[in-house]
This record gives sequence, structure tokens and C-alpha cells, in this order.
Amino acid sequence: MRPAVRVLVWSLPLAVALTAASLLHKKETNLLAAGPGLSHAFDDRALGGSSRIRMETDSGSWKVQLRLGTGFEWPYVGFGQKFLPGRLTETIDGSAYDSLVLVVSSRRQSSVRLNLKVIEPGLTDTSRDLSFLLLEQGLSVDPVAQRRSVALDGFTVPLWWEKQNGSVPHARPQWKRHLVGLEIINGMELPLGVDDTIEVRSIHMEGHRTWMWFAFPLLALAFSCLVDWRLRPPPSTASSVPPRTAPGASGQSEVPRAPVELPSHRDVERERLLAWMGANYARQDLSVDTASREVGIHSRRIPSIVREATGRTFPAQINELRLLEAARLLGETDRTFSEIAAAVGVANVPHLHRLFKARFGVTPGEWRAAPDLRPSTAHPQPDTTPP
Repeated sequence: MRPAVRVLVWSLPLAVALTAASLLHKKETNLLAAGPGLSHAFDDRALGGSSRIRMETDSGSWKVQLRLGTGFEWPYVGFGQKFLPGRLTETIDGSAYDSLVLVVSSRRQSSVRLNLKVIEPGLTDTSRDLSFLLLEQGLSVDPVAQRRSVALDGFTVPLWWEKQNGSVPHARPQWKRHLVGLEIINGMELPLGVDDTIEVRSIHMEGHRTWMWFAFPLLALAFSCLVDWRLRPPPSTASSVPPRTAPGASGQSEVPRAPVELPSHRDVERERLLAWMGANYARQDLSVDTASREVGIHSRRIPSIVREATGRTFPAQINELRLLEAARLLGETDRTFSEIAAAVGVANVPHLHRLFKARFGVTPGEWRAAPDLRPSTAHPQPDTTPP
């Protein structure tokens, strides 16, 4: 077979396979496609608060003006979208997706809270709004609209939901199959009496069929092997090449050299990523996209690298680093809880309290007051709960 033909046999199928994988590996669903008629806004006035919210919608975006007022223990405003028209029992199957992507901005806030509303089989009563499973996660925002991505696996069940319904939801990822809608609620740092404008230009769910990057090239290589074998000339016509003699002076063979051991590329990436997480866990803007930009590893590969190295998801490993440092500061310093929360990158003291109680089984105050109640943190266990 001519060299040019062989190059074509091996390169063309592989190029076609890689092109097909790049075009087909990503799937996306627009969650605002249902239209503005399914949008809603809410505030705390029904519970005695004085907050205000006004929402303008069209088929492609939301524009919301809001102000937090006094009169309620935790003032709040929020707005949301139902994903599908019709009854509340009609849901979107999100099991094939791995992230929620928003293009969002806020004039005054640096972060907002996201709530996914989910049907929880056996627990949800569609006549009671609070019986829907609500999963929450924070989202950083800027004054200029930016594309923000959050992992679906990063959403957690708030403690108040379990107390309200007297039950613990089913094991994940079952909840991904029953998505009803999304709500965006003000961040914890927004001052009272300050006007803010939040704009949401798009909301999508994204998923990646990573198996295509392996399956398509393997099929292409198998096809190239078959074609190459069929086009080879018979053995009788093949030109024979005399065997080469072993190198070395006076017919003596060379002394074999010891192989050089080099770390694999994935090992180098893993060490670089873990070192970056250990140095940056206290930052508020941490995300897989941030790690990808600053470490130089593709965002699709970071979750699997962290899972293989630690047994946890990316958000759960960040929380683990934060909580271990918080435990050290509680035991070795007299800093206040709010100072410790800020030092380790947790948004506020109540959130630190919830995370610390879930991780160590005791509150920060109990940890500091009674050293013999402290469980060992020398060998943290792999991630078995939502981050």
C-alpha cells in the first residue's frame, strides 16, 4: 500500500469521528422556552415583612426590581419559572444533564440563591407548595451579565425542608428525573432599603455525553484497521527486509539501560489541581469554570479528577477543606464564628453552623467548648452525602 493511501486510511476516519463527537457530545435544554406566562414573583409581605419586588418578563429574559424591607425575621424576595405548562405533576427529566447555566447580572449583589423545585415521589402533595422538594445552591453574580454554571450535583436539601416535612428525601440522583421549576432568591448580604435590579437573560441545562469521545475514535480505529488489513498485499509479494543485527561493538550486545520513570500527565494534572484547591478554598467565586481557567485543565475533566483523588465531588471537597480549617481555627484560636466563616470562605455563620453540624456531628460552639467531643479529622472519609 502506498504511504499516502495508508495515511488517508488512518487519518480520515479518525478526523470524522472526532468531528462527530465534538458536534454531538453536548446536549442543551432551554428552561425559559415555556414563556413568560409561567413566571412568578414573591416576597415576605404575607408573613409580616415589608419587602417589595416587581418583575418584567418577555420570551427571552427576566428583569426584576427589588428592595428588602423590615418586619420579618429573614426578609426575602424571589422570582421563578415553571419549566412546563399544565399541571404541577408535569416535570422535566434532568438525569441526562450535569449543570445549570444562567446568564445573569445584579447591580447591588455579589451572590444570589437558587432553589430547584422537585417532585419527591411519596412525599410531595401538589396542593401544598412547601411539600415540593426544594434544593438550594448559591450563585455568584456581577453588575454585568455573565455566563454562570453550577453543577446539578451541588444542590443540597436545606434543613428547614426536612423539619417542615418531617422526612428525609430519597437518595440522589433520583430527584433529577422530576424537575418542576427554578426560583432565584436574594443573597444574604443585600442591605435593607437598597434598590437592586436583577436581570436573567437565559437559563439552560447542559449535559455532556463524554462516552462519545471514546466510542467514536475507537470505532474509527477499528474501521481503519480493517481497511488497512484488506488493502495489504499478499505475503509472497511483500518485499523482505533483512533482520538487523544487535547493536554493540565486536558482536557483543549493549548493556540494557534502566527505564526512566516519568509521572503520567494525569498525575501531574491531579497534583496541580489539588494544590490549587488547597490554596484557594477560601475564595467566594470558586467553581469548576474558575478552576479550569486558572489551572489550565478542561472543565469537563475536573469533576472526575477530584472524584478519583478524594472520593468527593468538586463542591464537596471545597467544603471539606473549609470545614477542616474552620475546625482548626475553632480549636486553636479565639476568633469569632463570623471571622472564621469569612476566613474559610463560608457565606455566613448559619451556613457554617449547618455544614459543621452535618460534617462533625457537633456545632461549632460545642466543638470549641468540649475538646473531647471532637471526632478525629486526621483521616476524612470519602464523600457519601450531597455537598
